[in-house]
Amino acid sequence: MDLKDKLSDLENFGINLKLTDYDAQAFYTEYLRLWLIESRGWDAIIVDETEFIVEKNMRNVVSIFIEDGILRFKLPAEDVYNVVMDVLDFVAKNHKSVINIYDYLIENDISAFEWFNLEADDIYRIMKKQADKPVESDSYEESSEEEEESDSEWL
Repeated sequence: MDLKDKLSDLENFGINLKLTDYDAQAFYTEYLRLWLIESRGWDAIIVDETEFIVEKNMRNVVSIFIEDGILRFKLPAEDVYNVVMDVLDFVAKNHKSVINIYDYLIENDISAFEWFNLEADDIYRIMKKQADKPVESDSYEESSEEEEESDSEWL
């Protein structure tokens, strides 16, 4: 069985992002969507607050959504490898900082979606301040042993 065959089964799995409320899921979805557009050059069309479709050359590659705190994929196309690898790269490198930024916005009574309309200098200042801060929210508590094993869970 080659990698493409294995990826076709991806719809049965997901990444537990441990996002407990709908607004956090919506924020994470939009942050990931914009990152895929800006950092990886994908086209990403919003379906709703927690789902978007990734396209390349006007061809639907994959639908990405977060439901019950779990990031999942719907695979309409065969050539999904690159976008899946980009999403996994995003989660591996950016998960904690996205959660820290979201928590900062909530703590400071800033609408999570105002974030995407902030000036670049303000975004940079907040990101720099929050990037190295450990996640402290109750919804993301783990024992340090579990955290060392994996920042995200595969289901």
